[in-house]
Amino acid sequence: MMNIKSILSIARAETLVIRRLARYWLFLSFSFLFVFIAFIYYSALHGLFSSYSASVGLINPRFLITSVAGTLYLVIYSIGVIFLAFDVRARDLRERMHEVLDSRPYSNLELVTGRFLGILIPAWTPMLLLVVLIQVVGFLLRSSGMPIGEPAQTRSLLLFVFLIALPSFSFIISAVFFVTLLVKNRLVASIILLLLVATSYGGIYFLPVYKAQAFDLFGLMQSALPSDITASLIPLNALLHRAAILIASLGILGICAAVHPRLDDGSRKRAGLTGAVIVAFAVLIIGGILSGNIRDIRNQETWLKAHLDYPKGPVPDITK
Repeated sequence: MMNIKSILSIARAETLVIRRLARYWLFLSFSFLFVFIAFIYYSALHGLFSSYSASVGLINPRFLITSVAGTLYLVIYSIGVIFLAFDVRARDLRERMHEVLDSRPYSNLELVTGRFLGILIPAWTPMLLLVVLIQVVGFLLRSSGMPIGEPAQTRSLLLFVFLIALPSFSFIISAVFFVTLLVKNRLVASIILLLLVATSYGGIYFLPVYKAQAFDLFGLMQSALPSDITASLIPLNALLHRAAILIASLGILGICAAVHPRLDDGSRKRAGLTGAVIVAFAVLIIGGILSGNIRDIRNQETWLKAHLDYPKGPVPDITK
């Protein structure tokens, strides 16, 4: 059983360290800046040109945070998270704190979980401020009488903060821990992790939609098309996908505890095996989603063939 008090104390210490890093504020500032630029830009496009194009009408500022603007924040800040978490062990060795930490009576799983929370909290909580600022800007634009911008829909904001961003950051942080514990060279580890982010983001654009959804770490393919008529913003298979990403991140933490060089109470095999089982369960969920998407595509091909064959059949003569 993990000691919650130990985990929280480690998380608090890690959060203090992260917030003192200049690169944390650098990536946070860039993320906020790009989101606001994207929000104003696409709001202007929608307000001025949506009456001329249905495609422009899709970038409604009320739902924009779950698509373009929110994805910009996730991608930029995910790159920042890589450089926040990539020295999870190297920092202890560099500052000669590893002997002190290794002598503490907590397990590797508690250490990894505490540091995971210590990076996740300062990475995720600024999004709460971000969505409030987006709402304020939307209200100001609408109340000023300008033809652009309006407040975002509340459910859209909640969807972005909890169902899209939280699993994304959790997976990126746990993946950073895993790679940096296996690869001692931080430059090589950073390149591998940047390729992971680039592959996920690039796959959204180069893979067919029914395949891209399974490999989407950032949730861009999970939201339904925005509409004031439909009651749902995210379908069931997308909810399962985000849950699978979050579950996989927890499993990777267990594997990280097993491969961590720090000696603990000898529970490495149990933590590693449990983590591997959890990751396998998450992979099965995503595999089921991909299989269902492929089955839907095959059904459409069957329906198309049936429709094409229909005119070839006998047709009753209703004129006589």
